[in-house]
Amino acid sequence: MNMFLKLKIYLVSISFYAVVNAQTNSNNVTEYHVNAVNSNYIFYPNDSYFFAGTHRNKIKITQKGVAKKIEVSVNNGKITKLSDSVFVVTALKPGTAMLSIYELTKDNKKKIVKNKEYSVFDYPNMSINGVKCDSFISKILLAGGIIKAFAEIENKKTYLKVLGFKMEIYNAAKGFSLDSSITDKLTSTMRKYVSSINDGGIFYIREIKYSFPDGTTGIIPLYRVFLVKDDRRPFEFGM
Repeated sequence: MNMFLKLKIYLVSISFYAVVNAQTNSNNVTEYHVNAVNSNYIFYPNDSYFFAGTHRNKIKITQKGVAKKIEVSVNNGKITKLSDSVFVVTALKPGTAMLSIYELTKDNKKKIVKNKEYSVFDYPNMSINGVKCDSFISKILLAGGIIKAFAEIENKKTYLKVLGFKMEIYNAAKGFSLDSSITDKLTSTMRKYVSSINDGGIFYIREIKYSFPDGTTGIIPLYRVFLVKDDRRPFEFGM
C-alpha cells in the first residue's frame, strides 16, 4: 500500500470519528463531538447578542425539515420557553453566554446538537429617536438621517449629544462590515442600507459616543432595533 493511499484512509478514519464519536455522561446526555456547524436550526434574531440584567431577550428557533423535540439551555442566566419555538433569556451577567440545543431521542435521552455563543452587553439606558433598544422602530423615524439620543436620569429625560457611531452593514457577497459616522448623522452608505432592509430586518448601531449636558462623555457598545415600514408590529419581538 503506497503512502498516498494510507494517508487517504487515515483522513477518512479521522472524519468518521469526528462525526460519530459520542459518549453518555452521568446526566444522561449524549455528547456528540462534531466540528461542522449544525445548519438545521434557524435563529431569529440571527446574531450573537444578548442584553444583561432584567432585560427579556426573546429568541425564536425554528428547524428545517421535520421538527424534533428539543430542549434549550444557557450557561449564563435563565431561559424560559414561551412556545415550541420562542424562548426568553433573562438574568444574564455581562460577558458571554453559551446557548445549547438538545434533541430528545426515542429512548428519552438528550443529545447536544448545537452550541451558539453570545456576547452579553449591559442594556443601554437610552433611547434613539424615541425608541428603546430591542424595540420596533419605523423607517420613517430614520428617514431624516439623524440620531437623537435621550436617557432617563433620576426620572428625567436628558438629551445626549451623539458624537459618532458605527453601523453594522450586511452585504450578501462580503458579509458584515462597519461604516462609521463622526457626527449624529447617518452617512449616505448607512441611509442606503437602512432603506434596503426588509420589514422585520434588524438595525444595529455600535460604539455610540455621546456627551451629557455637563460635558462628560460615554460609549454605548450596542443598540439594536427591529425595523418596520410604519407603526405596525407584525412580529412577536421587541419590548
